[in-house]
Amino acid sequence: MTFASAPNAPFEYASFKCGNSRSHPRFSAESTSPCAVHLDVGDYPVTVTEINGVGRVRFRDERPLVVLNTAKTQRVIQASVFSQRRLRASVSCPAEVLQQAGLVFRCTAVIDGAFRRYPFIVTEVDRAGHVRDLAT
Repeated sequence: MTFASAPNAPFEYASFKCGNSRSHPRFSAESTSPCAVHLDVGDYPVTVTEINGVGRVRFRDERPLVVLNTAKTQRVIQASVFSQRRLRASVSCPAEVLQQAGLVFRCTAVIDGAFRRYPFIVTEVDRAGHVRDLAT
């Protein structure tokens, strides 16, 4: 079962999946089910409780949801391209990336005046949001 973003969700464009391909939870008033919030990169486990029997749900987890500051990651890649190549670049990364050690995602740099896209593989190295990038 997949839910689109709900009014009480902490972000606007996430989707939520409960159950797996073989079984789906049956919701009724006050029933709960383990689910996952799907960000652009990474999944965040939550408990979903249907609160009124007609589809209104509440999402909860004991751990705080921490999303990586991808704007900062973009600036770091821009600075890296400039310091190594003396070229200015615009960089785009996924907007919603779970801040979690070991997650890997792709950002793309476009050099000013060029149409070619240059991919960067970014790895989160710790839970504090530090990243390592590698041009491919």
